[in-house]
Amino acid sequence: VSNEEKMDILSASVEMVAAQFQSAGMDEETVKLANASIKALEKIAESATSVGKLVKELLKAKGGYRFAHCQLVTFLSFHVIKMMSWWGDDQREILSQASFYHDIALKNDDQSRIRTAKTFTEAKFEDPAERELVFSHAQLAAQELQVVSDLPPEVVRVVLQHHGSPTGRGFATEIASIDNLAKVFMMSEEWADYLIQLSETDSPPENEAKITELKELYKDDLASQIIESFRYLDPEKFAM
Repeated sequence: VSNEEKMDILSASVEMVAAQFQSAGMDEETVKLANASIKALEKIAESATSVGKLVKELLKAKGGYRFAHCQLVTFLSFHVIKMMSWWGDDQREILSQASFYHDIALKNDDQSRIRTAKTFTEAKFEDPAERELVFSHAQLAAQELQVVSDLPPEVVRVVLQHHGSPTGRGFATEIASIDNLAKVFMMSEEWADYLIQLSETDSPPENEAKITELKELYKDDLASQIIESFRYLDPEKFAM
């Protein structure tokens, strides 16, 4: 089975788990499907020889933004913990599980694309319930995940903090108080969105400008080190 075919199957599983989560929470069968999907995410991330090749494969696959984002965050967070000498089975599993679950309370790609206070403010919510869902989705997901047996509490914390807020509500750039792996996750999300935006436009990569922008946005020493690690990736290797 090609990676493209695996991605098509995996993206359908991601959507199925999200739908089940939103309608009935995390029952035993949903957890089993989620665990199988997470293992597939890990295998694709670990087998990718470059981020450029991975982006090309994601562009060919049928999954939408949420799946591409989830797969790229898994790959990028693995890259970061290797570069930071934090690589280990526990860290790998925490990040891949958090990547799968972090936006599980959201209902569509448009909601998932809102990741900052700026994009939240710019979003035109016609329904107050949708606005509250986006604002609190990290908190909602973390609350549900607390009841999943065998899910490490570190996964729940990364999901809770993945937009910089210790409470899981809203979006923050002052991130000194959140966990280190949550910082890894946040910066990986930023770079994943940068790669996705490049893939959707004719713009050439501007890695140095993006690195500078992120360092100015997140004035945190560890975040700066994480952002620096993205210099060693290869977005220039895929055609824009």
